[in-house]
Amino acid sequence: MKRRLLAAFICLTFFLSLTVGMHGAVEAADQVLLPAYVKGNDKWGYVNLSGKIAVPAAFTRAYPFVGPYARVELGNEVGYIDRSGKLLFTKKVDSAYDFTDGLAVVSVGKRDQKGEYIPYSGKYGYINSKGQYVVPPQYMSAESFRNGVGKVTLFNGTCGYINKTGSYLIAPAKQQCFGMYEKLIVTYKEGTYFYYDTSGKLLYQYPYHFNRDLSKDAKPKLQAVRVKKKYGFADSAGRLIIPPQWDFAGAERGTWGDGLIPVRNTGKPYGYINEQGKYVLEPVYSMARTYSGGMAPVKHVEHEKDYWRYIDRDGNDVLPPKYLDAYPFVGDIAIVREKVGKEGTVYFLFGLINRKGEYVVEPQFEYLDYVESGYYQFYTTGTYNHAFSGIKRAGYLDSNGRILFEGPYTEVSREIVDHLGKIIDQTSETVWVNGKQETRYGIREGIVDLRSGKIIVPPIYNSIQLDAENKVISSYDRDEKGIDYYRFDGQVIYKP
Repeated sequence: MKRRLLAAFICLTFFLSLTVGMHGAVEAADQVLLPAYVKGNDKWGYVNLSGKIAVPAAFTRAYPFVGPYARVELGNEVGYIDRSGKLLFTKKVDSAYDFTDGLAVVSVGKRDQKGEYIPYSGKYGYINSKGQYVVPPQYMSAESFRNGVGKVTLFNGTCGYINKTGSYLIAPAKQQCFGMYEKLIVTYKEGTYFYYDTSGKLLYQYPYHFNRDLSKDAKPKLQAVRVKKKYGFADSAGRLIIPPQWDFAGAERGTWGDGLIPVRNTGKPYGYINEQGKYVLEPVYSMARTYSGGMAPVKHVEHEKDYWRYIDRDGNDVLPPKYLDAYPFVGDIAIVREKVGKEGTVYFLFGLINRKGEYVVEPQFEYLDYVESGYYQFYTTGTYNHAFSGIKRAGYLDSNGRILFEGPYTEVSREIVDHLGKIIDQTSETVWVNGKQETRYGIREGIVDLRSGKIIVPPIYNSIQLDAENKVISSYDRDEKGIDYYRFDGQVIYKP
């Protein structure tokens, strides 16, 4: 009996030391805290942007803050801390998720007596910031709350939506539950899409789905909707403005541009219609893409070589049919593809042209695409480009065609954050498994500053994330425990 009391006293003392000690560990409750592994005691805590320990390393595992709270693990229990470092509570559950809208999803009954996970088992519910069940575990699955609404799935296969008390806003039914679009709940049943507000009130129902934009600054736009295998166009309120009559609408990278959009029916050419649904350019194009600044790339069905050309809004040629591939202009630059080389050594490479058809960047890349903010990504194996000496290269160009960065990597990321781009290299290694050789593939990632062209985080990590708000680079390596943190200038914040 004395041993049990002593054990209970020790556990209580440990919990209180975490609660009180952590509460005083952080000076500013609103400062940025990053989960950090400390090798010395094989525990996790949190560091600030100076790389100093702000919350002592006392956790089996620690996770990033989401809103005011962060999830932590203490042995076989899950807990949450606030931004002052105070441990709010611990709870024995099988899985737990981050707090959103003041509630967190948890599950129980997913493990056997040995602690092993049991597939397709367990029940999900919701807890509050005191660790109390607000909605008891009862669902086959549950999703985090958004705008006061939680999506749940029952064990009979039905799904519905609940409020924070667990009352149904939309009753469970044999339907598809798509979650939230802006502040609308969307479901689908028996050929009809239903749109509800966050109180569960039915606002609209249509035989098609549209992405309703509720932002105040959104301009009314027509978007393609499909009804019984035919496309028409609805306005921002979901009203059908142009009746369904086409098999394809806005295909081949074609969307609304300059008030026109390409459409066609199966076995027929593309034409361009206006926002009244009237043909401005008759269906005479085998391929058609978006207008931009009064020009669009098309292929004409009657052209014997079937090359791409650029036309104006009247259908007149602006740039002649000479391209193997051509894409809409972004600003005054467009990506095109041409034959390069002499007979017997002809290659098909991408370059950049201006609106006069002059090359800003000569065709030299096997892959070239616009990413964002005036940047282009490219790669080449070097086989078709002697300038790269037969070595694989990947990198970024600016809108003037200047190479900002290139190196011997597999690819670069489409994601650009604050002039930082991600470089990616595929890796392979041969291992022996049960007496047989196997090749295992993986990737290594790093970060390059496109303003200087310098690598600021070496490509040695399995995964890298960019936090634009706090200007933090989080780098993960599956072979190492913990996370390395860098500033956006490449300076190390913290390494375990």
